[in-house]
Amino acid sequence: MTIQATLAHSNHTTSAVHAELIRWVQDLLKDAGLEAVDVWGRFPPEGTVRSHLVLFPYRVGPEPTNLENARGASIMSNEAFPSDKVRRIPKPWRDLGMQLLEAAQLIFPEASQLDTPRRPYTMPFPKVDALPGPLRDWYHSQEPSEGESFVVTDGGQFYARPPTLGWRPGVSIWAHYIAVAGDAGRGVSDRTSDAAPLSLAALSALTVGIHMQRTIKVELPPMPFDPNLSDYLAALHQSLEGMEDEDARSLHDRMTDTLSALRSTGLYDFAVVPVHDLTMHEFALLTQALQRPLQAVLNFRLSFRLGDTPDFRPGTVVSMRNARRRPARDANEARRSPVR
Repeated sequence: MTIQATLAHSNHTTSAVHAELIRWVQDLLKDAGLEAVDVWGRFPPEGTVRSHLVLFPYRVGPEPTNLENARGASIMSNEAFPSDKVRRIPKPWRDLGMQLLEAAQLIFPEASQLDTPRRPYTMPFPKVDALPGPLRDWYHSQEPSEGESFVVTDGGQFYARPPTLGWRPGVSIWAHYIAVAGDAGRGVSDRTSDAAPLSLAALSALTVGIHMQRTIKVELPPMPFDPNLSDYLAALHQSLEGMEDEDARSLHDRMTDTLSALRSTGLYDFAVVPVHDLTMHEFALLTQALQRPLQAVLNFRLSFRLGDTPDFRPGTVVSMRNARRRPARDANEARRSPVR
Protein backbone atom coordinates (compact mmCIF):
# COMPACT_ATOMS: atom_id res chain seq x y z
CA MET A 1 0.00 0.00 0.00
CA THR A 2 1.35 3.44 -0.92
CA ILE A 3 2.00 6.20 1.57
CA GLN A 4 -0.41 8.39 -0.43
CA ALA A 5 -3.32 6.12 0.52
CA THR A 6 -2.34 6.19 4.19
CA LEU A 7 -2.00 9.97 4.21
CA ALA A 8 -5.33 10.40 2.42
CA HIS A 9 -7.04 8.17 5.00
CA SER A 10 -5.44 10.23 7.80
CA ASN A 11 -6.82 13.38 6.19
CA HIS A 12 -10.33 11.88 6.00
CA THR A 13 -10.08 10.74 9.63
CA THR A 14 -9.00 14.06 11.13
CA SER A 15 -11.50 16.04 9.04
CA ALA A 16 -14.37 13.73 10.00
CA VAL A 17 -13.45 13.81 13.71
CA HIS A 18 -13.22 17.62 13.74
CA ALA A 19 -16.62 17.91 12.02
CA GLU A 20 -18.18 15.42 14.46
CA LEU A 21 -16.67 17.30 17.41
CA ILE A 22 -18.46 20.46 16.28
CA ARG A 23 -21.77 18.59 15.95
CA TRP A 24 -21.24 17.00 19.36
CA VAL A 25 -20.69 20.38 21.03
CA GLN A 26 -23.70 21.83 19.21
CA ASP A 27 -25.85 19.04 20.63
CA LEU A 28 -24.48 19.66 24.13
CA LEU A 29 -25.35 23.35 23.93
CA LYS A 30 -28.79 22.57 22.53
CA ASP A 31 -29.48 20.18 25.42
CA ALA A 32 -28.35 22.94 27.80
CA GLY A 33 -30.79 25.42 26.24
CA LEU A 34 -28.02 27.45 24.61
CA GLU A 35 -29.13 27.33 20.99
CA ALA A 36 -28.21 31.02 20.68
CA VAL A 37 -24.49 30.15 20.87
CA ASP A 38 -22.93 29.39 17.49
CA VAL A 39 -20.17 26.78 17.30
CA TRP A 40 -17.30 27.43 14.90
CA GLY A 41 -14.43 25.20 13.79
CA ARG A 42 -12.27 28.28 13.18
CA PHE A 43 -12.37 31.88 14.32
CA PRO A 44 -15.33 33.77 12.83
CA PRO A 45 -14.89 36.89 10.70
CA GLU A 46 -14.28 40.18 12.42
CA GLY A 47 -17.44 41.96 13.44
CA THR A 48 -19.40 38.82 14.35
CA VAL A 49 -22.01 39.93 16.87
CA ARG A 50 -23.64 36.65 17.93
CA SER A 51 -22.42 34.68 20.91
CA HIS A 52 -20.12 31.94 19.73
CA LEU A 53 -17.80 29.14 20.77
CA VAL A 54 -14.68 28.43 18.70
CA LEU A 55 -13.08 24.95 18.82
CA PHE A 56 -9.51 25.59 17.77
CA PRO A 57 -6.71 22.97 17.57
CA TYR A 58 -3.56 24.76 18.65
CA ARG A 59 -1.12 21.84 18.97
CA VAL A 60 -0.99 18.40 17.34
CA GLY A 61 1.61 15.75 17.97
CA PRO A 62 2.66 12.69 19.96
CA GLU A 63 3.04 12.79 23.68
CA PRO A 64 6.51 11.86 25.04
CA THR A 65 5.28 8.35 25.92
CA ASN A 66 3.94 7.85 22.40
CA LEU A 67 7.14 8.62 20.51
CA GLU A 68 8.11 4.94 20.36
CA ASN A 69 5.69 2.93 18.25
CA ALA A 70 4.91 -0.72 18.95
CA ARG A 71 6.41 -3.28 16.64
CA GLY A 72 4.08 -5.09 14.30
CA ALA A 73 2.60 -8.51 14.90
CA SER A 74 0.97 -11.30 12.94
CA ILE A 75 -2.81 -11.36 13.09
CA MET A 76 -2.93 -14.93 11.73
CA SER A 77 -2.75 -16.19 15.29
CA ASN A 78 -4.89 -16.84 18.34
CA GLU A 79 -2.12 -15.68 20.65
CA ALA A 80 -2.06 -12.36 22.50
CA PHE A 81 -0.63 -9.41 20.62
CA PRO A 82 2.53 -7.78 21.99
CA SER A 83 1.19 -4.37 22.95
CA ASP A 84 -1.94 -2.35 23.64
CA LYS A 85 -1.56 -0.53 20.32
CA VAL A 86 -1.74 -3.75 18.30
CA ARG A 87 -4.65 -5.01 20.41
CA ARG A 88 -6.69 -2.13 18.98
CA ILE A 89 -6.89 -3.80 15.58
CA PRO A 90 -10.42 -3.41 14.17
CA LYS A 91 -12.50 -6.55 14.59
CA PRO A 92 -12.96 -7.25 10.83
CA TRP A 93 -9.18 -7.41 10.45
CA ARG A 94 -8.80 -9.71 13.45
CA ASP A 95 -11.50 -11.95 11.96
CA LEU A 96 -9.75 -11.92 8.58
CA GLY A 97 -6.45 -13.01 10.14
CA MET A 98 -8.07 -16.04 11.77
CA GLN A 99 -9.94 -16.92 8.57
CA LEU A 100 -6.74 -16.78 6.51
CA LEU A 101 -5.15 -19.07 9.07
CA GLU A 102 -8.03 -21.52 8.74
CA ALA A 103 -8.00 -21.27 4.93
CA ALA A 104 -4.29 -22.11 4.82
CA GLN A 105 -4.99 -25.40 6.57
CA LEU A 106 -7.88 -26.21 4.23
CA ILE A 107 -6.17 -25.34 0.94
CA PHE A 108 -2.42 -25.79 1.31
CA PRO A 109 -1.16 -29.39 1.52
CA GLU A 110 0.01 -30.41 4.99
CA ALA A 111 3.46 -31.84 5.64
CA SER A 112 2.76 -34.60 8.17
CA GLN A 113 6.42 -35.02 9.06
CA LEU A 114 6.33 -31.53 10.58
CA ASP A 115 3.14 -32.11 12.59
CA THR A 116 3.20 -32.16 16.37
CA PRO A 117 0.19 -32.21 18.73
CA ARG A 118 0.84 -28.62 19.77
CA ARG A 119 2.11 -27.09 16.54
CA PRO A 120 0.99 -28.52 13.20
CA TYR A 121 2.29 -26.74 10.10
CA THR A 122 1.40 -26.43 6.45
CA MET A 123 3.91 -27.32 3.77
CA PRO A 124 6.01 -24.21 3.05
CA PHE A 125 6.12 -24.60 -0.77
CA PRO A 126 3.25 -26.48 -2.45
CA LYS A 127 3.12 -26.62 -6.23
CA VAL A 128 1.12 -23.80 -7.76
CA ASP A 129 -0.66 -26.16 -10.17
CA ALA A 130 -1.95 -28.22 -7.22
CA LEU A 131 -3.96 -25.30 -5.86
CA PRO A 132 -7.64 -24.54 -6.65
CA GLY A 133 -8.23 -22.68 -9.91
CA PRO A 134 -8.68 -19.05 -8.71
CA LEU A 135 -5.70 -19.29 -6.35
CA ARG A 136 -3.63 -21.00 -9.03
CA ASP A 137 -4.35 -18.14 -11.42
CA TRP A 138 -3.47 -15.56 -8.75
CA TYR A 139 -0.11 -17.21 -8.05
CA HIS A 140 0.67 -17.46 -11.76
CA SER A 141 0.08 -13.69 -11.99
CA GLN A 142 2.84 -13.06 -9.44
CA GLU A 143 6.36 -12.42 -10.69
CA PRO A 144 8.89 -15.01 -9.41
CA SER A 145 11.98 -13.39 -7.89
CA GLU A 146 14.64 -13.99 -5.29
CA GLY A 147 13.19 -11.33 -3.03
CA GLU A 148 9.75 -11.01 -1.42
CA SER A 149 7.85 -13.03 -4.01
CA PHE A 150 4.88 -15.34 -3.52
CA VAL A 151 6.25 -17.71 -6.18
CA VAL A 152 9.58 -19.52 -6.29
CA THR A 153 10.87 -21.71 -9.10
CA ASP A 154 12.92 -24.90 -8.99
CA GLY A 155 13.63 -27.15 -11.93
CA GLY A 156 11.02 -25.42 -14.06
CA GLN A 157 8.31 -25.94 -11.44
CA PHE A 158 6.42 -23.09 -9.73
CA TYR A 159 5.93 -23.30 -5.98
CA ALA A 160 3.58 -21.13 -3.90
CA ARG A 161 4.61 -19.46 -0.68
CA PRO A 162 1.69 -19.27 1.78
CA PRO A 163 0.78 -15.72 2.80
CA THR A 164 1.24 -14.00 6.12
CA LEU A 165 -0.86 -11.08 7.34
CA GLY A 166 0.56 -8.77 9.96
CA TRP A 167 -0.42 -5.47 11.49
CA ARG A 168 1.84 -2.43 11.65
CA PRO A 169 0.54 0.07 14.20
CA GLY A 170 0.75 3.73 13.28
CA VAL A 171 1.27 6.61 15.65
CA SER A 172 -0.89 7.76 18.57
CA ILE A 173 -1.22 11.52 18.67
CA TRP A 174 -3.10 14.11 20.69
CA ALA A 175 -4.84 17.11 19.16
CA HIS A 176 -4.92 19.85 21.81
CA TYR A 177 -7.92 22.16 21.53
CA ILE A 178 -9.02 25.36 23.14
CA ALA A 179 -12.68 26.31 23.22
CA VAL A 180 -12.76 30.09 23.00
CA ALA A 181 -16.03 31.72 24.02
CA GLY A 182 -17.19 35.06 22.69
CA ASP A 183 -20.25 36.95 23.91
CA ALA A 184 -22.60 39.01 21.78
CA GLY A 185 -21.26 42.34 20.60
CA ARG A 186 -22.01 45.52 22.43
CA GLY A 187 -25.41 46.99 21.64
CA VAL A 188 -27.01 43.74 20.55
CA SER A 189 -27.81 42.32 23.96
CA ASP A 190 -30.56 43.55 26.24
CA ARG A 191 -29.10 41.78 29.27
CA THR A 192 -28.04 43.86 32.23
CA SER A 193 -24.41 44.06 33.27
CA ASP A 194 -24.98 41.77 36.25
CA ALA A 195 -26.34 38.90 34.13
CA ALA A 196 -23.99 35.95 33.57
CA PRO A 197 -22.52 36.00 30.05
CA LEU A 198 -23.44 33.20 27.68
CA SER A 199 -19.76 32.28 27.42
CA LEU A 200 -19.78 31.18 31.05
CA ALA A 201 -22.81 28.95 30.53
CA ALA A 202 -21.44 27.54 27.24
CA LEU A 203 -18.04 26.63 28.66
CA SER A 204 -19.67 25.15 31.76
CA ALA A 205 -21.95 22.96 29.63
CA LEU A 206 -18.98 21.81 27.56
CA THR A 207 -16.98 21.00 30.71
CA VAL A 208 -19.80 18.87 32.12
CA GLY A 209 -20.32 17.17 28.74
CA ILE A 210 -16.64 16.19 28.46
CA HIS A 211 -16.69 14.92 32.04
CA MET A 212 -19.77 12.75 31.50
CA GLN A 213 -19.20 11.37 28.01
CA ARG A 214 -15.46 11.40 27.25
CA THR A 215 -15.86 9.89 23.78
CA ILE A 216 -17.34 10.84 20.45
CA LYS A 217 -18.39 8.30 17.81
CA VAL A 218 -17.29 8.99 14.26
CA GLU A 219 -18.21 7.10 11.09
CA LEU A 220 -15.08 6.62 8.98
CA PRO A 221 -14.48 5.22 5.48
CA PRO A 222 -12.93 1.75 5.16
CA MET A 223 -9.20 1.47 5.72
CA PRO A 224 -7.22 1.25 2.47
CA PHE A 225 -5.08 -1.83 1.91
CA ASP A 226 -2.74 -3.36 -0.65
CA PRO A 227 -4.52 -4.05 -3.98
CA ASN A 228 -2.56 -7.33 -4.18
CA LEU A 229 -4.17 -8.39 -0.89
CA SER A 230 -7.59 -7.51 -2.30
CA ASP A 231 -6.94 -9.72 -5.35
CA TYR A 232 -5.70 -12.57 -3.16
CA LEU A 233 -8.79 -12.40 -0.94
CA ALA A 234 -11.05 -12.50 -4.00
CA ALA A 235 -9.21 -15.56 -5.36
CA LEU A 236 -9.29 -17.30 -1.98
CA HIS A 237 -12.99 -16.54 -1.56
CA GLN A 238 -13.78 -18.04 -4.97
CA SER A 239 -11.62 -21.09 -4.24
CA LEU A 240 -13.51 -21.79 -1.01
CA GLU A 241 -16.81 -21.51 -2.86
CA GLY A 242 -15.76 -24.26 -5.25
CA MET A 243 -14.74 -26.72 -2.54
CA GLU A 244 -17.14 -29.43 -1.36
CA ASP A 245 -15.70 -29.61 2.15
CA GLU A 246 -18.23 -28.55 4.80
CA ASP A 247 -15.57 -26.56 6.68
CA ALA A 248 -14.73 -24.72 3.45
CA ARG A 249 -18.37 -23.75 2.89
CA SER A 250 -18.66 -22.50 6.46
CA LEU A 251 -15.45 -20.48 6.09
CA HIS A 252 -16.69 -19.07 2.76
CA ASP A 253 -19.86 -17.75 4.40
CA ARG A 254 -17.97 -16.18 7.30
CA MET A 255 -15.42 -14.67 4.93
CA THR A 256 -18.24 -13.13 2.88
CA ASP A 257 -19.36 -11.18 5.95
CA THR A 258 -15.78 -10.18 6.81
CA LEU A 259 -14.99 -8.89 3.32
CA SER A 260 -18.22 -6.88 3.35
CA ALA A 261 -17.23 -5.33 6.69
CA LEU A 262 -13.73 -4.45 5.39
CA ARG A 263 -15.26 -2.49 2.51
CA SER A 264 -17.89 -0.69 4.62
CA THR A 265 -17.74 2.40 6.78
CA GLY A 266 -17.25 1.80 10.49
CA LEU A 267 -18.16 3.58 13.71
CA TYR A 268 -15.12 4.38 15.88
CA ASP A 269 -14.67 5.94 19.32
CA PHE A 270 -12.36 8.90 19.89
CA ALA A 271 -11.45 9.96 23.41
CA VAL A 272 -12.09 13.55 24.53
CA VAL A 273 -9.95 14.31 27.58
CA PRO A 274 -10.13 17.43 29.77
CA VAL A 275 -6.83 19.22 30.29
CA HIS A 276 -5.82 21.36 33.23
CA ASP A 277 -5.81 25.07 32.51
CA LEU A 278 -2.80 26.62 30.84
CA THR A 279 -0.52 28.70 33.02
CA MET A 280 -0.89 32.46 32.75
CA HIS A 281 2.34 32.62 30.76
CA GLU A 282 1.24 29.89 28.33
CA PHE A 283 -2.17 31.50 27.95
CA ALA A 284 -0.63 34.91 27.26
CA LEU A 285 1.68 33.46 24.62
CA LEU A 286 -1.22 31.62 22.96
CA THR A 287 -3.51 34.64 22.79
CA GLN A 288 -0.59 36.72 21.52
CA ALA A 289 0.15 34.18 18.77
CA LEU A 290 -3.55 34.10 17.80
CA GLN A 291 -3.69 37.90 17.93
CA ARG A 292 -6.88 37.69 19.91
CA PRO A 293 -7.98 39.64 22.96
CA LEU A 294 -8.21 37.88 26.30
CA GLN A 295 -11.28 35.66 26.30
CA ALA A 296 -12.66 32.80 28.37
CA VAL A 297 -11.29 29.44 27.23
CA LEU A 298 -11.50 25.73 28.03
CA ASN A 299 -8.71 23.25 27.28
CA PHE A 300 -9.21 19.67 26.14
CA ARG A 301 -7.61 17.19 23.77
CA LEU A 302 -8.61 14.45 21.35
CA SER A 303 -6.83 11.12 20.93
CA PHE A 304 -6.08 9.96 17.38
CA ARG A 305 -4.50 6.76 16.08
CA LEU A 306 -3.30 7.24 12.52
CA GLY A 307 -1.28 5.23 10.04
CA ASP A 308 -2.29 1.67 11.03
CA THR A 309 -1.67 -0.63 8.06
CA PRO A 310 -2.14 -4.36 7.33
CA ASP A 311 1.09 -6.01 6.19
CA PHE A 312 0.56 -8.67 3.51
CA ARG A 313 3.59 -10.61 2.37
CA PRO A 314 4.77 -14.13 1.55
CA GLY A 315 5.73 -16.38 4.42
CA THR A 316 7.93 -19.42 4.70
CA VAL A 317 5.93 -21.49 7.21
CA VAL A 318 2.40 -20.73 8.33
CA SER A 319 1.88 -21.68 11.96
CA MET A 320 -1.40 -23.46 12.48
CA ARG A 321 -1.36 -23.21 16.27
CA ASN A 322 -4.88 -23.18 17.70
CA ALA A 323 -6.48 -23.09 14.26
CA ARG A 324 -8.16 -26.48 14.49
CA ARG A 325 -7.51 -29.10 17.17
CA ARG A 326 -6.64 -32.58 16.02
CA PRO A 327 -8.52 -35.55 17.60
CA ALA A 328 -7.05 -36.71 20.88
CA ARG A 329 -6.38 -40.21 19.48
CA ASP A 330 -4.25 -38.76 16.67
CA ALA A 331 -2.40 -36.54 19.11
CA ASN A 332 -1.53 -39.52 21.34
CA GLU A 333 -0.30 -41.47 18.34
CA ALA A 334 1.81 -38.50 17.28
CA ARG A 335 3.46 -38.41 20.70
CA ARG A 336 4.48 -42.04 20.30
CA SER A 337 5.66 -41.62 16.71
CA PRO A 338 9.11 -40.14 16.08
CA VAL A 339 9.31 -37.11 13.83
CA ARG A 340 11.16 -37.91 10.63
